[in-house]
Amino acid sequence: MKEITSENLVRRLSALCPLGEAEARLVNDLVRPGAPHAAGSVLLQQGDQVLGPRLLTSGWAWRTRALPTGRRQVFALVLPGDLIGLCWRPQPRALSSTVAVTSVQTCDASPLAETMTAGGAVNPALWEALTLVSRHDEMRLLDHVVRLGQQTAVERLATLMLEIHDRLGAVGMAEADSFDMPLTNEQLASMLGLSLVHVNRTLQQLRREGLADIRDGKAVLLSPDRMRSLSSYEASARSYAEAV
Repeated sequence: MKEITSENLVRRLSALCPLGEAEARLVNDLVRPGAPHAAGSVLLQQGDQVLGPRLLTSGWAWRTRALPTGRRQVFALVLPGDLIGLCWRPQPRALSSTVAVTSVQTCDASPLAETMTAGGAVNPALWEALTLVSRHDEMRLLDHVVRLGQQTAVERLATLMLEIHDRLGAVGMAEADSFDMPLTNEQLASMLGLSLVHVNRTLQQLRREGLADIRDGKAVLLSPDRMRSLSSYEASARSYAEAV
């Protein structure tokens, strides 16, 4: 499993707000060999107190809530370079569980805590970048509500693939038109609120129409411009730019 590099993490945050030299060093020092967690491990349990942020350095996780019946609602993917437990409230408790989808590694990101609680008085550019990270997390959650509530199956899968490609690309973990895709079709079904049969048919349709393909752990965007057009993904991209 690929690991994020410190240079790419600094580059991602600097793209949101240019970091000073000391701030860049702080972020650079966060990335180090992390603690391994097997697929299915609970990285943060809903209701538990959040003791501080952690950085996901490799692997994929998701934020979810489970019902007593065993059904679950997935809210968001957590990808390399994302922070788990990034919260501005004092003594917060987790509103959802973060669960490893693949084997993952995480490392302590508590050195960010002082920056987060100082309200911009300490490391102001980094504080601004982390604020925008939180804003983008919120906007992706709203995008996911629209995805589940209003989009067709093809639109759902197209927007998800485009979003993942953009997010991985921001940390140097995607190629021009492809990226590693460790999610199974069953996991995609949970993420998209579809049946497994519907996901299989949708993937066949995307492949047949020359839009995208997923096979052998790789997602390929065959026609990203057409995918953006049919799924209104550019509207989301513009809203992110306006939020910045």
